[in-house]
Amino acid sequence: MWILFEGPESTGKSTQAAKLKSSLEKITEREIILTKEPGCPDLDICVNIRKMLLDPNTNLSPESELLLFLADRAEHMSKVIIPSLKAGKIVISDRSSLSTLCYHHASKNDENYKLNELYGFINYVHFGYSPDICFIAGFEDEKWQTEMMKSRGMDRIEQRGSDFHSRVSEFFRTIMMRTDMVSEPFFPKEVIHLPLIPAYTAETISELTLIYAKERLNK
Repeated sequence: MWILFEGPESTGKSTQAAKLKSSLEKITEREIILTKEPGCPDLDICVNIRKMLLDPNTNLSPESELLLFLADRAEHMSKVIIPSLKAGKIVISDRSSLSTLCYHHASKNDENYKLNELYGFINYVHFGYSPDICFIAGFEDEKWQTEMMKSRGMDRIEQRGSDFHSRVSEFFRTIMMRTDMVSEPFFPKEVIHLPLIPAYTAETISELTLIYAKERLNK
C-alpha cells in the first residue's frame, strides 16, 4: 500500500506522515517505509538534487526545475517505492506528483499554460504505479503558513513570496475538480482533504489518517 501526503508549505505533512507510520507499526507486522520528495535520504543522487532545488543561490528556470523534480522522482520510484511495494511493504511518502503540478503551475503563472501537457512526463516516471490514498494537508490559513516558514528560515522555494504560495494553495483547492487530471494513471486512487482549522488539532488529524489507512489496509 502506498500512502501519500501532499499540500502547500508548513501544513504538517511531514509530522502527520511520521505519526501515521508510528501508529501503523502498532497494528501491523508489515514493514513501513517513510520517505519523501525531493531528496529521499536513502539515495545520494536524490539528496543532491534536493540540495540544488532548495539552495537559495540556485538560479533555475521553471522548466529546469521541473526536470530536476522528475529526475528525483524517477530515481525514487524505481529504487525505493516500487521495490518496497513489490515486497509487500507499506510506503508513506511526503510529496509526489501533485506537488510537482501545483508548484510548476504557480511558477509559470500563465493562465494559458497547458498543464495537461505534463501528464505524459509524470506518468512516465510513475512506471504504472499510483498512490492508493492521498491526504492533502490543509490550505485554509495562508498567513499562518507564511509565519511558520519565516520562523524556521526559508529555502529557495519558500522564499518565493505570498503571491506564489497563494497560487500553490489555490491549485491544491481545485485539484480534485480537474477531471482531466483524475483520470490520469499517476493520480491517487483516493484523495482526502485534511482541514487545517482550529477545530482539527494535530492529534485529531493523525487519528483521521489512521482510520482511513486502517480501512484500506483491511481491504
